[in-house]
Amino acid sequence: MKEEIKTLVESNRSMICWILDFNDQADSCFVCEQKGNGGYTTHIFTNGGKSRRVTGASFVIFDGALKHSNEKFIVTVIEDGIVVRMQSETMDEAVRCLLAGQNFHLESSSMVVDIIWEDKFTPVYNTGALISPIDGSDIGGKYQYGLVLHRQFRSMNFIPTANEWALRLSTVINMEDGKFPSVLQPKYFDICEQMAAQIATTIAPFIGVLVANNHRFVAIRVRIDTDNVTYDTAKWPGMEDEHFVWTVTLDDQIIPYLYNLCAILPSGFHVEMHMPIVSARSLPIGDL
Repeated sequence: MKEEIKTLVESNRSMICWILDFNDQADSCFVCEQKGNGGYTTHIFTNGGKSRRVTGASFVIFDGALKHSNEKFIVTVIEDGIVVRMQSETMDEAVRCLLAGQNFHLESSSMVVDIIWEDKFTPVYNTGALISPIDGSDIGGKYQYGLVLHRQFRSMNFIPTANEWALRLSTVINMEDGKFPSVLQPKYFDICEQMAAQIATTIAPFIGVLVANNHRFVAIRVRIDTDNVTYDTAKWPGMEDEHFVWTVTLDDQIIPYLYNLCAILPSGFHVEMHMPIVSARSLPIGDL
């Protein structure tokens, strides 16, 4: 990684930019709305919390062309990214630290910029993952199926006793090589939808604590062979006892259903399903 950064910095020492991955741990993110006249408007999408601590962006640019300013740097939002404009001497110091693999710290009268090297970074994803939230395995090379619009509506499973929340089947991943056989795809999707509906009933007793702990995601991996079935789920950090009780409920409800599928799935079945817990509250209607 350090050699890649060195190559990037050496290509243009006066302006350095990175495209950023989606920050799934942020409580908000910048979103750019392009206008028909060529302009744009930047919005901040939030997760509904009352305060914001971390805002994700699509890119960051370090520019060493700041002039006529009493500050060493200024930060501005451009479209859905961040631009850090520095005085040339400050940019030279940032470049030196990047080339040497050293941390860089900078303060102005109102802001702080830190570039910190991590010895090992393990990305944590909640939705749309390339790293499985179940066991951390790489699923980037697996075929992932996002449901078409009419199936997404069918896949909104309201939580019993808490109809303001729903479990939505968003992604089905084939854990075997290649694609699902085309003739079996409708059957596979129907099975996944039926499992999601059953899982929605099992999390009903835990929906309050899940939402309170900001854990709004359920993932399960299912394998069905000729005469055997197995499943595994993503953990609930900080809620190990609740997770254990939930899996006991799953054993009672899901395992018999999966064994019934052994006879009707001749080629086996090995999928991972990602299901966010989404708010189903009606949006307020503003004055017209």
